[in-house]
Amino acid sequence: MAIGMWKKLLFTALLIGGVGGWGDLVTLFKKGAYNQICKYRWTYINRFRGSDERLLSLVAYSCLKLGQITPALDVAKNLYRTPGGRQNGVYITTLFLMKQLLLQVINDNLTLENVKLPIIKGELLGEVFQRVQKGLYQKEGNMLVIDNGIYQVEATFDGNILIRKYDDDGNLLEKELYW
Repeated sequence: MAIGMWKKLLFTALLIGGVGGWGDLVTLFKKGAYNQICKYRWTYINRFRGSDERLLSLVAYSCLKLGQITPALDVAKNLYRTPGGRQNGVYITTLFLMKQLLLQVINDNLTLENVKLPIIKGELLGEVFQRVQKGLYQKEGNMLVIDNGIYQVEATFDGNILIRKYDDDGNLLEKELYW
């Protein structure tokens, strides 16, 4: 299965799967309370570890909606019992690896030509990683400039990645901080 489909699979499986004993969490998710869900991820992990990977995937997806890849990893480590859980865990760890490799490109002049990771479509980090992997960037200080400034990737002082996407006229379209 293509990794680009995993996000759709994750979301669909969670909504179809029923709410059972975790209706409050689903209600929070539907209200867009991603920050609250991600903030209390350890409460959910400890409560549902080993019993419902659909719930844990929902918690991880909430963190990803906020660009919080590192907190989503806390959940990913517990997604190993079901095929869907394992796929979601790989999706999260792949995003984390992409972030870390981009930091190495910026800070250590690493080249990614020989690195082979699944393609993640529909995710800004995946789009940028694919272009950097192909060598379609210029390095300017602690920033990568891609496609003549359409994308700018910056390493923050605390080890995170800030990605900005602009249109051809220089108007900011997207800005995402991945930590």
